[in-house]
Amino acid sequence: MTDSILIKSPLTGWLSALETVPDTVFAGGMAGAGIAIEPTGSQLCAPCDGIVSCSPNIPHAISLKLGGGTEILMHIGIDSVALAAGAFRPLVANGEAVRCGQALLDYDLEAIVRGATSAITPVLISGQQLMMPQCQLDRAVQVGDPLFELHWQPGQSASSEQAGMLSAMFTVGFGHGLHARPAARLAAVLRPFTATVTLRFRGRSADARSMVSVMALGIRQDDRVEFGLSGADADEALQALQQFFGIKPAAGDDAVVLVTPASGVLPDDGIVRGITASTGLALGPAFTLTATDAPVAEMGKGVAFEHQALQAALTRTRSHLESRLQGQASQQQDILQAHIELIEDPGLLQSCSVNINVGKSAAFAWQQACREIAKCLQATGDAYLSERAADMLDIEQQVLRVLAGGSPEAAWQLPAGCIVLAEELLPSHLLSIEPDRVAGICTAGGGAGSHAAIIAAARGIPLLVAAGSGIFAIEAGTLLALDATQAELHTRADPVFIHQFSARIEASKRRRAEHLQAAALPAFTRDGSTIRVYANLGQRSEVAAAIAAGAEGCGLLRTEFLFQDRRTAPSEDEQLDIYAAVAADLDGRVLTIRTMDIGGDKPIAYLQLPKEENPALGLRGVRTSFWREDLFETQLRAILRVGRLEQLRILLPMVNDIDDITRAKQHITRCAQALGLAQLPGIGIMVETPAAALMADQLAQAVDFLSIGSNDLSQYVLAVDRGHPQLANRLDALHPAVLRLIRQIAESARKANCKLSLCGGLASDPIAVPLLLGLGIVELSAVPAKIPGLKALVRQVDLHRCQTLADDAIRLADAAAVRSAAADFINRHAQDSFP
Repeated sequence: MTDSILIKSPLTGWLSALETVPDTVFAGGMAGAGIAIEPTGSQLCAPCDGIVSCSPNIPHAISLKLGGGTEILMHIGIDSVALAAGAFRPLVANGEAVRCGQALLDYDLEAIVRGATSAITPVLISGQQLMMPQCQLDRAVQVGDPLFELHWQPGQSASSEQAGMLSAMFTVGFGHGLHARPAARLAAVLRPFTATVTLRFRGRSADARSMVSVMALGIRQDDRVEFGLSGADADEALQALQQFFGIKPAAGDDAVVLVTPASGVLPDDGIVRGITASTGLALGPAFTLTATDAPVAEMGKGVAFEHQALQAALTRTRSHLESRLQGQASQQQDILQAHIELIEDPGLLQSCSVNINVGKSAAFAWQQACREIAKCLQATGDAYLSERAADMLDIEQQVLRVLAGGSPEAAWQLPAGCIVLAEELLPSHLLSIEPDRVAGICTAGGGAGSHAAIIAAARGIPLLVAAGSGIFAIEAGTLLALDATQAELHTRADPVFIHQFSARIEASKRRRAEHLQAAALPAFTRDGSTIRVYANLGQRSEVAAAIAAGAEGCGLLRTEFLFQDRRTAPSEDEQLDIYAAVAADLDGRVLTIRTMDIGGDKPIAYLQLPKEENPALGLRGVRTSFWREDLFETQLRAILRVGRLEQLRILLPMVNDIDDITRAKQHITRCAQALGLAQLPGIGIMVETPAAALMADQLAQAVDFLSIGSNDLSQYVLAVDRGHPQLANRLDALHPAVLRLIRQIAESARKANCKLSLCGGLASDPIAVPLLLGLGIVELSAVPAKIPGLKALVRQVDLHRCQTLADDAIRLADAAAVRSAAADFINRHAQDSFP
């Protein structure tokens, strides 16, 4: 790097001193040295050559990396973080090399003047060996006018002894995340200390003292961030961080919330509570999975060399994934195929190429490209997208291991029958671990709908997720009792408890065998009421297992699998082949095909859905179908061409009112007429919004059946995002408010003589079954593995007693009280069937 560089004006406007900015953080120099420009134009340009560092979460700010640790941050406006993203239009991508004068960002000056505190734009310089020069101020400037020269002086940056290695994790409570003001305050808090402090977030890291680098991480409100500290005064620096994150800021600033350090502490009772992702019981020694990945060098050995190295690593990783396809169940195959698609993604490869072409190593380019995509996925706040970010991290690590000269698979020596503890488990981890060496798994983070959770359930491995960082306080080899049915991990079990827990495991194994033997028998309650138990299916290959488990048909065929993880929409004939094959395999049993439930938390790359502030409240279900009527009618024709109309049922997702039903029926009728069909299959709707639940009396008269989607219904009733890690334990479909709505829906269906089923996750929860029967549910659609136990449970209960239980439950205070009452009921009346 040269000893000096000319900095030119990035904006047209009025140049002034930084002290004129109407914000104490910028004006007081907490954010660093620099100047300010009051813009009169609408475009931000590069003040010099550099590498772009930006984040989709902070479109109002762009920084340029100049080398040698120096960066220039241009922050459009004051308090502009709250403006709609449409006020800013980035013209460059993160990691892109740009030339001096190149356009970086278009902005709506009128919107900024109207909506922000000020349009004045700080231009800040950061760098440890930097000498900030004098600059002629108080004058008009045009884009490209010389401002000043940056000079570097020889010397070494402050160092610290590598002692006192500490780690702490916090949740950010700032209203707009770690934007300029809180990032600058963070840097000021750490300034007195010599310790090295690194901020880590979703696989990326930054010097916590660099406001520019911290902002570039795109950290938002409620995100969990980790600080790594080393040096002689690391303890003191950590205490300062704890004060910073624990003390409410001054009036007019945002609030921050302190959470437990990353090392975690165990609850006083020794019971860690999480979220069940795969039910079951397990007993075994604790084994913590730790990262084994080698550090990544930033600079490469030449453009041609690095391009060749990346291509070779991708080819080897793809071959490895393809070899793993053999012998896997359908869901595991789909996950592996999705990973192959990611490796071939043209956008990902293009991003890598840009970095390699400016001198970066293949490993660095691949890591940056993967993590940028993962960060964008997680930033959406959607459950499905956030869980797909884990797939990006998985692919990233596999390729990096190959580039480092190893195998795509991570290798751990696990003790037999252990309980695995991890921050989050990736699909490749589970596929590479021998099932007989893992009794159960508990993760600090993760989600119940992740690909890893799907694989664990398919392999019968009990899995608890979102259990928090307290699990890392558990010493290796500690005997743990994992009760994934009750969502608990017991860490201080005494010998009596262990003996009783072992007896529960053996009894559970015997019951499962007995339930499977009787799976084909019908499900009658003790007083003779018939309960139909259907299967939720996502693939044709699951039909045989569902029938073997005693399923009386398919209560929900999720057709999203036909649309996801591919580059084009499935054709009519392709869909017909799948639907007809499933119908034939069911051999006359009911087949309920849900039309494409895509959008929201199930995005489709080739549909180019519009950006939404809250996708859960946007284009979802039939709303997406009405938006893309061509895809909707293609699917309807494929369903209707199956024939077997007495066996088929069409299920419409995310219906809100009569108008939705009327519009959908018009499409169905038009397709049937075009095919020359005089008869239609049964038509039903998902009841999964409060509006549909409250309008159920009208809706039930307009369709042939209702099917309650308890997952979404609970999310909307309780106002808790299904993908929110901090609130996951608050989202429980057994909350009395949800149960009251289910009762209201059931009463409406009964009066209209309309069939009613429940196909959400609640139907697969054994503890909920007596309550659901008591509320009026007569059809359950569950995951196939649960069906034998559910049918056995139905045979053990009396409907009248279930109704009494339901009457009492809806008057309780919260979901925990309901679960306690339901568990007590099962212990008294159906203990032999409880898993």
